[in-house]
Amino acid sequence: MSTCALYRILYGEDYIQESLLSVLPHVDHVFIYWADRPWGGPTSATYKGERVEIPWEKGCMFDSWAERVRPLGHEKISLCGYYQKTPLHQFSNMIDRIKYIHPEICTVICMEPDFVFSEGGLETALSCYEEVPSTGQFFSVPQTEVWKNPCWRIPQRHRPGAWIVDTRGMSLCPRTGFSAQPLNETIKALALPEQTMFNMGFAASSKTMWMKHLTAIAFSSTIGDSRPNESWFSDVWSSWAPGMQNLEISLHHEHSIREAERFTPQGMPDYLLNRWSSIHDTVPR
Repeated sequence: MSTCALYRILYGEDYIQESLLSVLPHVDHVFIYWADRPWGGPTSATYKGERVEIPWEKGCMFDSWAERVRPLGHEKISLCGYYQKTPLHQFSNMIDRIKYIHPEICTVICMEPDFVFSEGGLETALSCYEEVPSTGQFFSVPQTEVWKNPCWRIPQRHRPGAWIVDTRGMSLCPRTGFSAQPLNETIKALALPEQTMFNMGFAASSKTMWMKHLTAIAFSSTIGDSRPNESWFSDVWSSWAPGMQNLEISLHHEHSIREAERFTPQGMPDYLLNRWSSIHDTVPR
């Protein structure tokens, strides 16, 4: 029996190396599934009434994040090209591919490139998971959503981070939604501290956030997702100051993230703090 980490990457190399550093000591394999274009394959988006080209040249996204993966030089890591028109069922499809080639894998940790486990976080999560006498189930890992700065976060909400999937006894993986969350299966939440894992998605560089925002505008209708508020990048994320309210990106749902709150990160690895500082050319405050 063996364990693997499964990543899905479209864009954003900011924290992929730090994420890998937090999982590599605890897994036997890492599979990084990457796509050479956004969902639906758009080349432009309508932004505030104007057509804006998406700065996505074939291969450039792969080169940018692969450049951060290669220095690890790790034999556990496999890079796999894989495109879907929408994210629906993507993780279950990828798990089925992995199990076909590596039937010995019994545990799959489903990750995003912005997820970084705290010091000892994944080890604790796996120990908790292994104590549950079950097969063929999905286990959610709590996350702390960092907001722009390692000293600020989104208030805790019911939004799991990584998923641990017990694939023993599965002929095919139960269908997942846009993330690794199953559509019709029983979910078990692991009883873990909130700061077991940090989601750095809102703490990316301006370049990465602009790419995320523009592509979300372009493909939201194609994949059946909520349309972003077009002004979110300029008026909320880029202009944020403590006390600002209504931070959610989805149009008409801005109130669902009332405001960010200050917190003291516990167990955040030094290499993650250093990476954040190098991206933003400042120190946490």
